Amino acid sequence: MNPTPFYQWLAATVGHHARCNGNTLNTKWSDITKMRITQAVKNHMPSGSGFDRGTRFDLSDHFDENGKVKPFLKFIVEFHHMNDGGYYDGWTTHVVTVHPSLSSGFDLTISGRNRDGIKDYIAEIFDGILRGTVTPVTEGLPHAEWHFDVNGRYLCDFGGAGV
Repeated sequence: MNPTPFYQWLAATVGHHARCNGNTLNTKWSDITKMRITQAVKNHMPSGSGFDRGTRFDLSDHFDENGKVKPFLKFIVEFHHMNDGGYYDGWTTHVVTVHPSLSSGFDLTISGRNRDGIKDYIAEIFDGILRGTVTPVTEGLPHAEWHFDVNGRYLCDFGGAGV
């Protein structure tokens, strides 16, 4: 299977979750897709190095009142700033929204205060992670499918993804 950009994998998995979540016969897959999204965000989105509270991805923010998938991905981060003396001196909160783009794959918008030019840094980090690729590892597995090991990590290669 060919590598898939992480943002496409995440959007497709959110869509898969929506389809399973609306069907009572697929509650098992609804739970599985939710776990995959949660683990991917936990393991591959910014955490530490200023993103000291990690990255939040509220799955419920991605569906309208009818259960249809909204046309964006939304992440919430808080950045822990340091002063010139190397001491932590405050936080800023940002919503990073990934909008589809026909010309570039996606565009990012970042809300919140641009303290110390932090929005450019956040954009650079998120762009690199989201454009990183996901390749399933199929050796020894019965299907060319996304699987987990016992620790909930992906048995696939997130090339270029992660901080």
